[in-house]
Parts: sequence; C-alpha cells; structure tokens
Amino acid sequence: MLTLPRPHHAFARSAARLGVCLFALSAGMAAAPAFALVLRVGSDAACTHSSLQAALLALQGQAGQHSVLINKGAYAVPNGIVYAPTVNQTAVFLEGGYDSCSAGLSGDPTQDAHRAVFDGSGGAQRPVLELRLNGRVGSFQLRRLVLTGGDATGTVENSTGGGLAIRGAASVLLGLGASIRGNSAVDGGGVALTGSAVTLEEPLARVDLFLVEGAEISGNSASNRGGGLYCGGFPPGGGANVSRHGSIVVRDTLIGFNQAASGAAFHCYGSLEGGGGLQPRPTGTVWIVGNQSTAETGGCAAGIGTLDASQPATAGVRVLGAADNTSGLLAISSNGGFNAGLCLSGSYRIGTSTRPPGESRFRLQNLVILQQAGRGALGLSVSNALELELRPSGDQVSCSFFNPVPRLSLHGNAPDSVAGVPQSGRLLSASTGARLLLRRASVQDNLAFPTLISATDTAQMRIEASVLDDNRVVDPSGVNGPSLFAASLGGHVRLVNSTIIMRSGLDRFFRLDDAGTAAAYASILASTVTPAPANIGGNDSAGRFTRGWCGFFQSTADFATHLVEADPTLGGFTTLPAAAFDLDPQTYAPRSELLIDRCSPADTGSDFRGAPFNQQTRAGSLAWTDIGAVERQPQTAVFADGFESP
Repeated sequence: MLTLPRPHHAFARSAARLGVCLFALSAGMAAAPAFALVLRVGSDAACTHSSLQAALLALQGQAGQHSVLINKGAYAVPNGIVYAPTVNQTAVFLEGGYDSCSAGLSGDPTQDAHRAVFDGSGGAQRPVLELRLNGRVGSFQLRRLVLTGGDATGTVENSTGGGLAIRGAASVLLGLGASIRGNSAVDGGGVALTGSAVTLEEPLARVDLFLVEGAEISGNSASNRGGGLYCGGFPPGGGANVSRHGSIVVRDTLIGFNQAASGAAFHCYGSLEGGGGLQPRPTGTVWIVGNQSTAETGGCAAGIGTLDASQPATAGVRVLGAADNTSGLLAISSNGGFNAGLCLSGSYRIGTSTRPPGESRFRLQNLVILQQAGRGALGLSVSNALELELRPSGDQVSCSFFNPVPRLSLHGNAPDSVAGVPQSGRLLSASTGARLLLRRASVQDNLAFPTLISATDTAQMRIEASVLDDNRVVDPSGVNGPSLFAASLGGHVRLVNSTIIMRSGLDRFFRLDDAGTAAAYASILASTVTPAPANIGGNDSAGRFTRGWCGFFQSTADFATHLVEADPTLGGFTTLPAAAFDLDPQTYAPRSELLIDRCSPADTGSDFRGAPFNQQTRAGSLAWTDIGAVERQPQTAVFADGFESP
C-alpha cells in the first residue's frame, strides 16, 4: 500500500479529510519520479488545452503524478473521451469548476454552474469517459465533474458503462461534486467496472471504485443489468460479458433513481479470493434511494450481488458498515418494482460457479430500510451460503437520517397494492443455505403478504434483542392465512430475547411447512387484539417448534405440541399469565414483576437499548434476565432520550 501522494490544489484538502490511501495495483509498479504536470483545460489564453481529450493525450506517456484543472461550463463530447496511459503513474487528478485557467475555484460544487459538465449526447454509442487503466495508475480521482448523456447501447465493450467505463485493474475515486447522471447502456447505465472474470479462469484484476464526499450516481438506466453500476462487461481485446471483479466502496454518496431489469442500483458479484461486490464503509450517509426494477424477473432494485471479500477477516468474519461507535449509516429507502430490496449472496470460488458454505461471513453495522414499495423481496434477501449479521456499531450511537433513528431499523415498508389489494411481499428472507442474524433491530410499522420474515431451503434466520411492533401481515388470497414468520424446506427461524407485539389480526406467529423449524427463547409474543394468534401452524408444525427457557405467549392453546427446552438454572419453563404483558410504551421495558428476572443470563451481550442484560432487580431470584428485548434498569434516566441514552 502506498502513502497518499501530495495532490494538487483542492485535492490536498479533500484527501486530508478522507484519510484514504492509494493502493498499488501491481506489485511490479515502478516508483514514479518526482515529476508532475498541471494542465489547464478551457478556452482562455492561459489554458494549456482546449479539450479534456487533448489534455489526457498529453498525459498518457508521462510518469508521475498529474493534475488536469478544467474551467467550469458545458463540454460537448458526442464521441466520448478515452484515457489509456502507456506508462505507470502515481496518480491522476481531474477537477472541474475553475473560473478560468488563471483563476481558482468558486461556487457550490454540487451545482452545474460551478462544475465541468461533459455531455455525450448525439454521437457514437459509447461511454462519456472510458478509462483503460490496466493497473498503470495508482489512483485516478474526479471532482466537480458531471458525466451525462452517455449512450453505451452499442455492441461489445460499447454496450457497458454509459457514463464511465473503467477497464482493467484500477483504483478510481469519485469525490466532491462528482456526478454521473442521465446515462444509458445495456449493462451499467451509469458506471461499468470491468476487471477479470469472477467465474472464469483469468489472471486477477479488480477495479476499486470509491464513492466519497457526496458523489452521486443518479438517473441512469440499463436495459439489462446495473442501472447505476455494473461489475462486468467485455474487456478490450476480447472476452465474455460476464460478472467481473469490481469493488464498490461507498462512504458518503447517493445511488438513486436508476433503472434496470436486474440490480437497478448496482449489479456486482465477486469471489472469495479476488474480492468484489459492495463494500459499505459509511462515514456519513450512503443512501440507496428511488431505484426501480423494470422487469418481472430478477429485480432487486436496491442492488444485487455479493459483499466485498477483499477485506481481511477477524475470527473468520469481515466487518463492514460503520466503524465501531460511529454514526455512519447505510440507508435504503423508496426503491420499487419487483424485488424492490437489496439482494445479497455468498461469494464465488474464483474461476468456478460454486459458492462454498461457511466462507462468506460478514457483519454489517448500522442499516436503515424504510418506505420500500413493490413486490417480492421488499427489504433484504440473503441467499447462496451468505452468513450476515446486522447490528448497531455500538451501544450508545444513534444516526441522524431525517430524524434520529435506531442504528438498525426496518420501518414503514409495504408492498404495492392493485385496486386496494396488497401484492405479495416479504420484508426479510433467507434461502439456499444462507444465515441472517438481526441483533438489536427495530422492526416496526411494516406491511407484508403472506408473511413478514421467512427462511427456506436450509437457511437460518435469527433475531436477538430486537423489537417487532405494529407490523401488519395480510393474506387476501385466503389460501394460507397471514403468519409473522415462516420456515420451510429445512429452514429455521429463531427468536432470542426479543419482543413481538401484534396490534392487528394475525392467524399465527410461525408457519412451519415441509420440515421447517422454529424456536423462541426468553421472548415475548403478544397481541393486543382478540382472538390472539396461534403460536404455530402449517402443514408440518407438530413437534417442530421449541419453546425455550422462559417467555410470554399470548396464547397457550397449542403448548402441548411444542418441544420444551428447560431453563439451565431454573430447570423448567416459566409460563406466564396474560397479566404479565405490561411494558413501558416508550422503552419496551417490563413494568410487571412477572417478566423481571425470570431467565438465566442470555448470550446476546446488550439489550435492545444498548444496556447490559442480567441486571438483577428482584432479590433472591435464581435467574436475573428479564423476558423480552429490554432489560429493566434500576435508573429510569437510562431511557431519558427515548432510546440509547447512556
């Protein structure tokens, strides 16, 4: 890894704020001499070049670190721009927005009047900017530039990357004032990252794209894959248009209002050995918003692919999302169409089509999913041996996103309706051997049909120290009736120290079909409506539900069909009457002595509010964990701000 070189002018300030490093793309990259060109693009007498293409041609054979400073204004590039360096270079910086070639920057970098706008409309069917870097440039960075009007709907390599196409191993950064918008392509309407093939045997080459400082990928469209971004394409010199190694590293950015048949926001798969996929590392807000699936198959409007396995693992787990005890946030909202949510799967074994179990293990910290609409997978689906834990970044951190929210929230999501009838849609799903763990999640005010959360085909869904309140599940078809959870084909759903409150009608909490299983430990399953839901149902439920340690169940009518796991300290299962359901409406802390100190200590660490479990408040109790997601604290001031108060 190379130390960040000293960039020219405004780049120094931006890089210092980021604290990022430039990555060597080839171990054999020769050290560049202390030599730099500063080229000025514009029409006045002080300019060195009248076009960006001319400036890049002047740079491509020069080793070192170079800057191209571009006057603000509109630049027509109907035949696109190509950069193909012939020597190794430390870094190349492009920055628009200069008042003249003898003046500095001014104005708002997010407004076109103060940026350089390159418009590819009306010419060849190709990207606006094509970077054929092939491992020769340590870092290529763009700021205060707009790439728009690209039309990569041609053939072979001119069918990918309408706004920006990056070929070969590369590290590219889109920073302050960078916008790729209003472009189209067959694949990768906004951006295409074309590294080496993921499932074919080729020498490894990965494109790393950093989206920072508020850069935007918006309003692009692809007729096939990746409306915003696509990791794949035809490499120069021949090859197949397949998934290719590319990493989308998002820190502070918007990926919004893009369209595609598959992966409207992004379509990006990677391998265990070579990395590639989405790498969320938010320092501010990474917002995936308003993307739209345009087909009735595939879909995944908020993105489809893998999480990036290029990062080192700790105890076998790669940690993504916000850094510990920070408020960075990945926010997914208002995406629509078929499978409107985020679809993630396990990484491939490089050069094969296999995704081995137990190797794609990730933790993602700080996630909000809200106001999703559409059909199918509304929020998040995991598949193909991905093991993903969702959790907050710390015990005492909240995130500001319109209003302060818990750091792991799924709120206000609902399927589309036709003539007032909701379409089929689930909030969370796990399939084909995947595992999804929600730890300290707030799941509220969602609508689903016919189930909210499901696990199928040997997948596992585990929910710990979480609150599910005021969710509504319907089944207009009347075939199976609504269920909050469903497990089938060897799938498993498990609740641990969680609080479930239904405020609308529900047939049952768990539907178990075809060898599906479920369990609830130290949890509350309550309903404020009559009749109370059954606990279990389905075509294969008898003897497949485990009621463990302790818990509150609104209905006890089917208790005889449950398997029972005794509390390890008390040696039995605590059955509680309806009077036990008494929670503080603001904090979900138990107010009834019947719920307090009724279980042995749990292994979940912190409760829903970030406070420690195992606060003994009932003298003489052998057990000292409260039933449900919230451990009652001796000091009422713990919850003074509504949540997560120290």
